[in-house]
Amino acid sequence: HLLLNRLGMVSFHGPNVTTVPNLDPFSLLRLADLLLGRTDGFRYDGLAPVRGGRAEGTLLVGNLSIISALWGTPYAARLAGSILVLEDTGEAPYRIDRMLTQLSMQAEAAEVRGIAFGDLSVRGDDALLVMRAIRDLSDRLKCPVVTNFPAGHGHVNYPVPVGLRALLDADSGTLCVLEEPWG
Repeated sequence: HLLLNRLGMVSFHGPNVTTVPNLDPFSLLRLADLLLGRTDGFRYDGLAPVRGGRAEGTLLVGNLSIISALWGTPYAARLAGSILVLEDTGEAPYRIDRMLTQLSMQAEAAEVRGIAFGDLSVRGDDALLVMRAIRDLSDRLKCPVVTNFPAGHGHVNYPVPVGLRALLDADSGTLCVLEEPWG
């Protein structure tokens, strides 16, 4: 996604062919609509606010560990003006905390417009530790932050366009894509 985004092309973050049999019905419907070109815009509801506010920016969507591994390389994500949508799987809370701290130390971090967290595949006490790390990040970056975004490696995994303008409204728990991908 990052390479296509640098070239000014839209791509989609979403389920891959191996995960389709495990998707929930709504994720399957969203994927089918996308593949058949039947999108009436992309709107994601039911997001849980961590830090309120509204922000408009370019969607940058991906796996937290992959994005953080590329920082300091020529392939690093351009954070300025972005609304980040981050997900991951199989990472311990201390590693997620480290990656979020590393994110906050990036030169362009202050220019991130908003962040939506998808599934980070943590449960129980680990989820509490990760939530604390997310709150710490939102305190440092002072931008709108939400959780419960329907993307990740689980049963709920909606396709999300990468590289389009979007509006994140943390107060109402919505993210709306403002452009059509087929432009």
